[in-house]
Amino acid sequence: MKGYRFLKRISEGAYGITYQVEHIESHIRCQSRQETLSEIEFYEKAHHPFIIDFKESFPLPIKDDPAHRSCLVLEYADGCDLRNMLNTLKKPIPEKLALMWFAEACLGLARMHEKRIAHRDLKPENILLTCGRHGGVAKIADFGCQKYIREDERQTYQIGTGQYFAPEKIKKNYDMKVDVWSMGIVLYEMLTGGEHPVEFDFEKYSLLEYMMELPHLKLKQMPSTISKPCQELIISMLQKDPLQRPTIAQVLGVPIVYEMKFLRSLHSKSQISKSFNPLQRLKKRKQEQQAQQLHQPYHQLLQRLQSRHNQVRQTCSVNQCSIS
Repeated sequence: MKGYRFLKRISEGAYGITYQVEHIESHIRCQSRQETLSEIEFYEKAHHPFIIDFKESFPLPIKDDPAHRSCLVLEYADGCDLRNMLNTLKKPIPEKLALMWFAEACLGLARMHEKRIAHRDLKPENILLTCGRHGGVAKIADFGCQKYIREDERQTYQIGTGQYFAPEKIKKNYDMKVDVWSMGIVLYEMLTGGEHPVEFDFEKYSLLEYMMELPHLKLKQMPSTISKPCQELIISMLQKDPLQRPTIAQVLGVPIVYEMKFLRSLHSKSQISKSFNPLQRLKKRKQEQQAQQLHQPYHQLLQRLQSRHNQVRQTCSVNQCSIS
């Protein structure tokens, strides 16, 4: 890949291998992986502070490739994903911080929905946290399942992760509100330390059984540790009837989300420029210290996670060298 040096392998999945790379001239670290044209076209449309940023792409040198795959260069989130955070903490994320990350992800999602693009695979694994000095910003990632949906159009193709499917997705008749359902589950997980809000024994029964039974399943009783306004928000987002479920724009208008000090300066604009830096607004409004106090414990945790991750990879590399 001309202009970049490979630093390390990050992961391998259905879409290929992801590497951490560094731009040779600017020394900016990015991630690189192969992807199809649909995801590249999405990134070119949806620049946003809370969506992983697209840098550039290169066509893969594969002759007669029907998928037209390319190598995609994206912003590198130097913290961890939200699932990793939940697994490490093993306890609920404090409500204010959970709402902060939730609001940031919802702002990114609102940008997608303004463009009439549904993500269709929202889950903690696809919400990445950057490791800034204020503890990280939440950014939506992995748009392999995204889909442009015309107004009044309904989708029938089942794609995504079953535990985060909305009931209408099971029925193969859905629109962008499936993302609202998924974000309701994500918020509940943050506030309960990773529990699922639907009454179902995932250890005893299969995911297929869950998907078949979902239209008839009930929500768990909300824990008393979750504030009443947060409970009401989650319940509204997990309405089985999508017509009774709020849009993502309406979610951003709910007082507990709208009134976040960090969010207030963002929500006045429906279109957020690519160059917008939310930390600059915080500084102007003398809120930097409050944000730092809120994020500091999790900033330290993100750094420890990153250090541990690097140590594991170094150990694996040494073991591979010994074997060879």
